[in-house]
Amino acid sequence: CVRDNRHSYRGSLNAVTDKMLAKFGKECGRMREIIRFKAGHEPQGACAKLCRLQRDAVVIPAMWQEEGSRDYVFWREVQARQLLRYDPPWALEVGASPTRLCLALLRLDAAKDLEEVAELNQVYHASLSEMFARACVQYAKLCNEAFQKKLTGIASRCAQREGVDVGAPGHLVPHKKLKRLMEKVHEAQTELGKDTPWSGRSPEYIYHSHVFHILDLVRMSLTCRGQTTEEQVRGCIALVDEFRSCSVEEDGICVLRIKSGFSPGTESVGGYADVKLLVYAELGVHRAFDGTEVPLRIIGEVQLILEGYMKVKNKMHLVYEVHRGSFDR
Repeated sequence: CVRDNRHSYRGSLNAVTDKMLAKFGKECGRMREIIRFKAGHEPQGACAKLCRLQRDAVVIPAMWQEEGSRDYVFWREVQARQLLRYDPPWALEVGASPTRLCLALLRLDAAKDLEEVAELNQVYHASLSEMFARACVQYAKLCNEAFQKKLTGIASRCAQREGVDVGAPGHLVPHKKLKRLMEKVHEAQTELGKDTPWSGRSPEYIYHSHVFHILDLVRMSLTCRGQTTEEQVRGCIALVDEFRSCSVEEDGICVLRIKSGFSPGTESVGGYADVKLLVYAELGVHRAFDGTEVPLRIIGEVQLILEGYMKVKNKMHLVYEVHRGSFDR
């Protein structure tokens, strides 16, 4: 067997990572000071607007909460609790039924045939939670490219109109994989408990469906570029305003949650900060093997990153993963 000797060097490694993170923190701190200084001297400028963004806010469209709208009681609960989750239509049809979940796996191409579904159940003893997660991974795969194209197109539209410099990924960002997703599902179960009631969802379904609190299965980042920090901030605010102005009816998307690392009092490991938008998108349909049309509707994450912070992020990525224990699993 392979002997685990990580304990012999963990202390030294942690000391090195702490030192490096402190160095990165100083770099980020200098940019944050520039933003705060500009915000104080130009209350109507982009830096001030960035500092005024809420640390974490869920904003459900009023139309979704109107009586008679689809699932309106649920969306009112989301708004009141400030706790976002999203159950795609196929999942609500499944409920807590193992049989319907097996059919969903086949319709989403998460399993190629009944034999593979049976193997998951009888050989690997996959729980309903894991089966939901497997379906979600495949669902994310079906949505991923269209999601990134749609968001990149809106960002490009904004950049051209506002005269800001926005960099999009030069490749398709991979969707989240099953191993990491299950880790986050277990974290959600611990944090939220397994019996929090939600309107229109049975207790049995809620018990097994924490995966629908994980909303970054599809994700991408946009880099706000510029020769100065102020120029980068102007691009970031232009994007925030652009995405916030979008609607499902006009653009096929809407922002449901915004998280800002620039809100006063917000600090993170290494001083890194960005603005994260959780965006609902309608992306067409997937035609299943039996002719069923599965709507492709998903919430994904868009990170808006100042160019200066992106440079630091690229340097600190491996150090951060060591710091949080990613290689200890």
